[in-house]
Amino acid sequence: MYKRTRYNNRDSDKDSSQNRYRYNNRYHNRYDRYDDGRRSYQTNQYHNNEKLVTRILPDFKPSGLLELDSNNIEGVHILHVDPSDSTSPEIYYSKYPTSSEKIFKISIFKNTADSMKSKDNVSEKPIEEIELYDQKHYLIGRDKIEVENEDTVKGKDIVVADILLKDEKLAKQQCVLQFREINGELKLYLMDLNCSKIDTLINDMVIPKSRYVELISGDVIVLNKFEIVYVCN
Repeated sequence: MYKRTRYNNRDSDKDSSQNRYRYNNRYHNRYDRYDDGRRSYQTNQYHNNEKLVTRILPDFKPSGLLELDSNNIEGVHILHVDPSDSTSPEIYYSKYPTSSEKIFKISIFKNTADSMKSKDNVSEKPIEEIELYDQKHYLIGRDKIEVENEDTVKGKDIVVADILLKDEKLAKQQCVLQFREINGELKLYLMDLNCSKIDTLINDMVIPKSRYVELISGDVIVLNKFEIVYVCN
């Protein structure tokens, strides 16, 4: 157990603080500060990935999360609302015509093993490829659970996601892909909607809940047994 008396003989509070940081870092917990001064929890396993941290938008308000109580599909409350700067590739390129439009695409792979730690069982070919073009956002979530007696889940298993993954551990609204126009540039972001015990990972790093994280071509999103490879060219 950690005892404060271990550091009573230190010369300064600074030394004591540094040693407490080493102690916390040793036992899995680390807190990293973002640009807005807030603290975000990360596991020690991923704390060296500083490049991803710089892609996390510091301000929660533009996300639109839980903005409208009236936003629902067949009685199911949709957690995500498009922010004010949302757009789609179709709208963006009609606004800024160019001969070299970027193609945004995701490829979905499934791991047949019990854990994503075993990479040998990831399918060599994607089970689905989707071009992201005409929508401002794409909600990713659990597909309808197949049961023998559908009456037992009637009204409780409505599919609301745009991109469906057959995994009972995922939430109906696990995360969302959001296009945004930032300083005249079209960018794609990912946000974990904070309604599942399953973490959303980018390149094996757990991302914070309810925060936009910019995606870069080649990023691999991990959702339990699924890997989603994002490519933009």
